[in-house]
Amino acid sequence: MAVEEVSAQSEALEEASRLAKSPAPEAEPYKHLYAAREVLEKRREGLLGSTSEEGVRRKLVAQIETRLGEIALDVEEPHVAEGLLERALGVLAPGESADERARNALSDEQFAAEGARALARAALLWDGRDQTQRALELLLAAERICDEIATGELETSVLFYVAQAYGKLGDRALSAEYCRRTLLRQTSAMPEDWPRNAIGLAAYYVDAGRLASASGCAASALEVAPEDSDARADAHIMLGRVLLAALETPDWAEDNPLEPLLPRRQEPPLSPARTYEEARALFLRARRHFGSARERYVLDGCVTEHVGICRDESRLWAAMAKRDDDSRRVLAVCRRRAAILEPLRAALNPNVYCDLRSVLAYELGDIYAFALDVKDAGTQPSTSRAKLVGCGKLRDLAVAAYDDFLKCCVRDLEPLASKAPRKRGAIPVAELDADDLGPYLRASIYAARLTGQLFGEAGEDALERIKASLERYVKCRQMADDLFARRDLPPDFLKDELHLCDEMIALLPHKINQASHHHRDLSSSSTADETRLLS
Repeated sequence: MAVEEVSAQSEALEEASRLAKSPAPEAEPYKHLYAAREVLEKRREGLLGSTSEEGVRRKLVAQIETRLGEIALDVEEPHVAEGLLERALGVLAPGESADERARNALSDEQFAAEGARALARAALLWDGRDQTQRALELLLAAERICDEIATGELETSVLFYVAQAYGKLGDRALSAEYCRRTLLRQTSAMPEDWPRNAIGLAAYYVDAGRLASASGCAASALEVAPEDSDARADAHIMLGRVLLAALETPDWAEDNPLEPLLPRRQEPPLSPARTYEEARALFLRARRHFGSARERYVLDGCVTEHVGICRDESRLWAAMAKRDDDSRRVLAVCRRRAAILEPLRAALNPNVYCDLRSVLAYELGDIYAFALDVKDAGTQPSTSRAKLVGCGKLRDLAVAAYDDFLKCCVRDLEPLASKAPRKRGAIPVAELDADDLGPYLRASIYAARLTGQLFGEAGEDALERIKASLERYVKCRQMADDLFARRDLPPDFLKDELHLCDEMIALLPHKINQASHHHRDLSSSSTADETRLLS
């Protein structure tokens, strides 16, 4: 290749790159790219009259057309980019398969990197057209080239694009593998989003049960995330969730965990907690991480993040309670969990934060109902006035929380109902999303069951409670029948809960008649009957 041709080619590529990276006026966002395109087109015209050997000249033109294809993509001209990049690939990396393209590109080491670049840019074009499999094949060819020769930042970009492609195709394991390789290559010159990508990789490892590897990724993110930044708070949240997962699955184990992306300086390695003291140490570490994140994500301004952190803290306490067989301490944990979540529920306007409030209400209903079961089964005599009052209070709190959840669910449907007329005879619940139907009916049945539990009530008060419980059960059954008629539900949808509902609908009228005619003391309640039916 003549020295003059090499010099002219380098000058044109450098000038086009300089122009493409220069700032553009807001009114003309592509002005700098158009200027770069003019430089490249002028160089291409010069090559057409070049006296260089034909094979070399074609590859120089292909190099220019690769850059022109990149610009066409950036200025939103994919139809132009397609022609340019296809011609470039036909010269720099021809072939049908990834192996063939890589082999042909590597046959001329001088232009091999250009072949990888053209493959990567063509992949972006096809991925933008939702042809991700086609894009992946081009990227795998580019990766094979990068494995053989030094391509610098291009290899990092290719690995990142491959990770995205596998993610879109649903292969999370391979996506995570390529994401990790990308992050490792970026440790010497980290982009701004490096901590967030490390946190995302940690989240995948948590889902896969690889908690030690997840801890390493999240710890690396914490090492480099700027102080007083959302990224740092997110790293604290992820570390807290890794520790929470370790407490919730005490028998977890990971063979050959991956090394952290960066050397650990703040967060110690993670190992299973075999004893209560080891679990408590993890618990305290998780609390510190969640507390640090909560300082950044305050309720006033960061509602979703703040509520998420508080829910994680509640789960953290619940995980520790499972390791404790002392009912008094378990009840204390329930009180602590309610103290974390109840102020949030009260603070959230249901007209603005309906979804968040409904989630909190359901969780609080579960907390109060669990505390009731623990207290009712405690060592205090069943006739103890303090026990009866405490159980009655927990029962009422649970019912109120479940009722709040039910109201939020229906309230969330109101905007939909205002936009489209409801079918005649349809009930609002029938319009709930499929994932919400189970929780809605389950909460309704739980509230019906709790309403009928008696703790010291007798006479007319007890009778009214039993009637209210029956009324709730009947409504639950009617809702279920309506849903089965309107929605394509599986035959075993809430089978056990609806069986209880049917049994109580048959049983409670007899109890009401007995109480009405014989003025019997109903302090024994329907709890024992329901317990028998559920067993």
